[in-house]
Amino acid sequence: MGEAGDQVRLIGLTRLEVYELSEAFPSKDIEAAQEESLSGGQHGDLGTWQAILTLYAATLPVLTAWIVKRRRHAVMEIDVESADGSGWHRQVLKIDLRDSENPQSEAAQIISSLLQSNTSVEDSSSE
Repeated sequence: MGEAGDQVRLIGLTRLEVYELSEAFPSKDIEAAQEESLSGGQHGDLGTWQAILTLYAATLPVLTAWIVKRRRHAVMEIDVESADGSGWHRQVLKIDLRDSENPQSEAAQIISSLLQSNTSVEDSSSE
């Protein structure tokens, strides 16, 4: 992870999920915005939200704890966009925790590898 922090955008969140993330992260490291709202006459959650997180080595465990806590199945898929020098890149992170002895560590490794792959792409494009 870079000294300036890596930006990750979680998409398709509910308002409650954004609230939980905002309680867990320092306010300077999270931005939230509504992606879309439902038109009149429709019920349910009033749209989906996105959260842009600035991750540092110290805040990565906060994100992975949140991910593991909200899981409903042994295999999770999370829509994530990560930023590099050329823009945002969307990926679906698939985290398989069926055989994991330490789910939080497993999730941290997957997220770290995503961020490292974007850093290596950014480094090779700046040469």
